Parts: sequence; C-alpha cells; structure tokens
Amino acid sequence: MKKILEKVVTKIFVDSLYLHRFVGCHRLCDRSFFIQNRQFHVCARCTGLLTGIFISAPLLLFPVKNYIGYLFPIFLTVLVVDGLTQKFHLRESNNILRFFSGFITSFTFIPFLFIFVIKIYERI
Repeated sequence: MKKILEKVVTKIFVDSLYLHRFVGCHRLCDRSFFIQNRQFHVCARCTGLLTGIFISAPLLLFPVKNYIGYLFPIFLTVLVVDGLTQKFHLRESNNILRFFSGFITSFTFIPFLFIFVIKIYERI
C-alpha cells in the first residue's frame, strides 16, 4: 500500500508538468517536500491546498451535512496568519504546519462554496 501511495504522490506532485505550469508557486527548496530526493513541483502549503481540494470535492457526493464549510473563514484566517507572519519574519514556519494550514483551508473551501451556492439559489 505504501508503494502505491508513493507512486501516486510522485505522479501527481513530482512528475506532473501540468502542475508545475499551472500552479503559480515559488517552489523554494526549504519550503517543499521531497520524495526519493525529488522536489515536489509545488511548496508544502500548495501541496496542502491541492490535497484538500482533491479529497473534499468527492465528499460532496455523500449525503452528509456540510457544516464543515462554516469553518472555512476560521481556517482561511489561520492560513493568512501563517503566511504573513512568516513573510514578515515574525516567526519561522515548518513544512508540516504549511501543509496543514493549506489542507484545512482548502478542505473546508469546497463545502463552503457549496453552502454559498445553495444559499444564493434559495434566494432566487
């Protein structure tokens, strides 16, 4: 199972030229993940953002309350604070925190967008 997961991650984040071309990311070495000594085409935060979207979008197909979407503004604030405090050298972040802040933000974004569209549709 580990080999399959490693192969999938390598195909998506390391070998994909489309990811490199279409995601505007700085790709700094110290802010990126590596697999088999090969750098991801996106930084840890962008990896988290993309992973959260890939995982949360299919979950909308299941009849589950999308209350998690209401957490999006909170997690977006976490993402912005993490990025800005790092940018202005107020503290040093790490790749796990970068990944996690990106992941929780994008994981809650798709349900948030779904709730937003439903609310607009109900008003029409």
